[in-house]
Amino acid sequence: MRTIDWRNDKEIVEKIKQLFLQGQSGREIAEIYNVSPGAISQGMRGRGIDISMTAWRGRYYEKIKERFLKDVLDGFSAIALGKKYNIAQTTVNRLVRKWTGEKAVWDIRRYKVNDDFFNNLIEEKPRYWLGFIIADGSVGRYSNSPRLTIKIHKKDQRHLEKFQQDIETDNKIFPSKKRKTVTIQITSKQIISDLKGYGVIPRKSFVGTEFSDKVNWRTDSSSWLGAIDGDGWLSYGRDKKGYEFYAIGLCGHERLITQFKEFCNLHGLGINKKIKNNGKAKNKERNKAFTICAKKEVVKLIHLLYDNATIYLDRKHKKAQEILKLLEA
Repeated sequence: MRTIDWRNDKEIVEKIKQLFLQGQSGREIAEIYNVSPGAISQGMRGRGIDISMTAWRGRYYEKIKERFLKDVLDGFSAIALGKKYNIAQTTVNRLVRKWTGEKAVWDIRRYKVNDDFFNNLIEEKPRYWLGFIIADGSVGRYSNSPRLTIKIHKKDQRHLEKFQQDIETDNKIFPSKKRKTVTIQITSKQIISDLKGYGVIPRKSFVGTEFSDKVNWRTDSSSWLGAIDGDGWLSYGRDKKGYEFYAIGLCGHERLITQFKEFCNLHGLGINKKIKNNGKAKNKERNKAFTICAKKEVVKLIHLLYDNATIYLDRKHKKAQEILKLLEA
């Protein structure tokens, strides 16, 4: 093992300094010059340069910062980043916190979205999508990130594309490999916070959900059109005895269905109708339904929901127009 003349061999000292500044560790430099790591560290300290592992890490991290952040935005996981940059996953997330302010890699959003979409309910579209989500969406935390999820049948994928456009996101819609569904997920602290303020809460089907007092649910038809598009129905035809039937209904937790009944009653619809159990659910409170089926009331409710609407599920809107054609002929 050789020795280095730190006072007189200025050329080697300068080369060692440059190697360190380029990101080489003291151990790697020691191997190049066949000296002990301690000799390298002691010699460089004598020149006023800290070549310790802590100092090297700091310089190495600054060197990889630009590429590291690009990889994070490109979707690299903490495991992949750790392998690529030869650092621990805990270090990966520590650098993410330091450089982005987020807690971990999975908190980094890699797509755009209008975080203020649900900031107020002045416009029709936020009110409509609030109704759709409270009926057929969910909010919760995924890998410690607040997330909105909407999953619907693949035949209605065009409707999710409308949601993409309205909320101004370029996040993708994902088809299920096993089920006939498509899903979109949005990570946004602001959106989740706003939705919670309107009544959309985690595990809403189990703990019960209803529009909060911030929502003008007693008179606003847009929110109820969204709810019916999410978890309601429009139907017509003939029963087993050959009698005609027409119906518009909504199912869900008893709290939400009670609000829907009050909305209908305030408009003179279904005054004497009762909320009924929907199917054979074990928890009756979680699966109630309210249906309007008198012909004149069905017509009135369709006009109330659709006359000024610019956003709706095309499939159900088509059914509504078919019903009007039959009953207003």
